[in-house]
Amino acid sequence: MGSVKQYIMTFGRVACAIRKGIKSAEEVGYLVGISGKLAGEYMELYEGYKEKAGVREEIEHLIRYSDVAMFEDEDPRKRGEVE
Repeated sequence: MGSVKQYIMTFGRVACAIRKGIKSAEEVGYLVGISGKLAGEYMELYEGYKEKAGVREEIEHLIRYSDVAMFEDEDPRKRGEVE
């Protein structure tokens, strides 16, 4: 997958986790399959842009169309994304 596409998909999954009430960067990172530190950076981006006009709609779109199966019953450790 291209790096820009991967970045956008990861941002969408992080935003989805936040919307589901997950507040810990470590937990978001675990669910998304990235480090807690990186999850924290994505979370800061989300918090900084979630209410900006024009951006809010794009974030909603990302959340709707992100691959969020891992929030249901998929463990990222089984995919080898986290140790």
